[in-house]
Amino acid sequence: MGSALGHPAGVDLHTKQQRKHNFYPELPFGLKSIDDTFFSNYCFASPLEVLGEGGDAKVLKGHKRSTGEAFALKCVPAKDVNKGESDIVRESEILMALSHEHIIKCYDFYDDTENGWVWMILELVPGGEFFDRIRAKTVYSENDARSSCIVILDILIYMHDREIAQ
Repeated sequence: MGSALGHPAGVDLHTKQQRKHNFYPELPFGLKSIDDTFFSNYCFASPLEVLGEGGDAKVLKGHKRSTGEAFALKCVPAKDVNKGESDIVRESEILMALSHEHIIKCYDFYDDTENGWVWMILELVPGGEFFDRIRAKTVYSENDARSSCIVILDILIYMHDREIAQ
């Protein structure tokens, strides 16, 4: 496991002038401050590891400060949430309520108004995205297709039973 970035070396977090600096300069987006509950509890992995991207959202590898446990940290611009372009709040509520072996778990959600981001703390799942794994296969046997369909149908039944997949 890589080390966790607390803050760049030599940065004193106690002066207002230094809080205005861009923390984590290696991030694919800027930050104004790390004086937030999210940054008290979590930090990004070092070296920075981008797990996925979509639209303006990014998913980065991170760690819980108190335990070192690894998570996927989904970063969504707050402007997207405010404009209704993203239903990230609903997504996080649904994922926090579900418990299924084939559905990623959401552990927490933070609205970081100072930096203009919302953060979702997600289960870190090895192996990448399901769709990418399907595309990467050169041969897709009937057994592979059957197994994948069974998993997808099981997920749909689980969500339908909870009135999510209506």
